[in-house]
Amino acid sequence: MSGPAAASPGTATRTPRSPRRPRRPHRYAPPSPTADPRVRAGATGTARPLGGIGSDCRWVPVRSDPGSPGALVTRLPGRERTHFAVAGGAVVGEIRVGSAAEAPELVVADADAWREWLGAHHDSATGVWLVLARQGTTHPTSLTYDQALDEALCHGWIDGQAGRRDESTYRRRFTPRRPRSPWSARNVDLVTRLISEGRMRPAGMAEVERARADGRWDAAYPGQATAEVPDDLAAALAAQPRARAMFDILTAQNRYAVLYRVGGAKRADTRARRIAQFVDMLARGETVHPQRRALGD
Repeated sequence: MSGPAAASPGTATRTPRSPRRPRRPHRYAPPSPTADPRVRAGATGTARPLGGIGSDCRWVPVRSDPGSPGALVTRLPGRERTHFAVAGGAVVGEIRVGSAAEAPELVVADADAWREWLGAHHDSATGVWLVLARQGTTHPTSLTYDQALDEALCHGWIDGQAGRRDESTYRRRFTPRRPRSPWSARNVDLVTRLISEGRMRPAGMAEVERARADGRWDAAYPGQATAEVPDDLAAALAAQPRARAMFDILTAQNRYAVLYRVGGAKRADTRARRIAQFVDMLARGETVHPQRRALGD
C-alpha cells in the first residue's frame, strides 16, 4: 500500500484545519458602578438596566443616601463608554466618551455637583461638553448656564461653543483657559463680582493675576451686545460704499466676527492689514460665516 504522495519541491504542505466551533452569542453585560478604579466601593448603590441591547442603555444608580451628589451612570453600545466623575470618593457626575478627539459629555445634578467636579478635575481634564438645563428642567440636571459659567471662572475655566442635545437640555463646551487667551469684558465683570463674594478658587485667581500682569485684563474685549464699530474701520467702510452696504446687512454673528478680529490685533500694522482685508472681503459680498442675505436682495 503506497503512502501519501510526496510534495513536489517548493510546494508547502498544509495540515487540514479542524471544523470551526460555533461562536457563542454575545451577551451585553451591565457595567459595575465600582468597576472604574477611581470609584471606591460603596460610592453608589446597585444599578438597574433600562432599555435593551442596541438601544441607549442607562444604568441608573440607586443611591442609599438621598443627600449624596446625584449622577447618571450611562453606557452606550458601540464606541461610547462611561467614565465616572469622582470627587472625594463620591460619584458626582457622568462622562460619556466618544472618539479620541471628541470632548466627553458631562452630566451633573446641579451647581454644587459641578463645583465638586471642577474641584477634583480642573487641573487634569482638558475639557467637557457640559449638559445644561433649559428653562424649567430639573432632570437630568438643573444646572443653568449662568451657574456653570460662575463656577468655571472660579476654577480657571472658560466656556465655548454651544450645541444641541434634546428638548429639555443643551450642552456647552467648557475648557481650562489657555495661556495668553484674551479676556472678555463680561468675564472681567463676572470675576470682579466673584472676587467680592469670596468665591474664587486658587486656580481661578492665578489666571486673574496672570492676565493683570501681562495686560490682558485691561485689554478685555467687549461682548457681541456691546461691541461698537471703531473709527478706523468706519472710515475704511465709508471709503468703499459696496463694503459698507454689505456690512450693514451682516448678521449679528458676522458683524461681531469682523469687530472681534479687528479689535484683537495687537500691532497697528496688523490692525490696518485686517481692516483692509475685511473691507475687500465685504466689497466682494463675502462673509466670515455663511448667511442667507446678500447684496442686492
